[in-house]
Amino acid sequence: EMFIVSVDGSKMALEAIKRGSAWVFTAAQDPFAVGKTAADIAIKIFKGKTPKETNILVPVSPISVDNVDSYLQNAKF
Repeated sequence: EMFIVSVDGSKMALEAIKRGSAWVFTAAQDPFAVGKTAADIAIKIFKGKTPKETNILVPVSPISVDNVDSYLQNAKF
């Protein structure tokens, strides 16, 4: 048995998951959250505050057959 997972949350991935293909999971990144996080850190650095962490994780949205319909309704591609 083979299955496919990805980390892009693309329309193609979502449609493949919905069809019931071998593509079973994707993690949708949130570019707005990434940008806001980067801007917040840049402002702190500009003000002389060094971030405590060197790797900053921005949460992603896990998408599978269980929630693909909901995500497709609200996705902006």
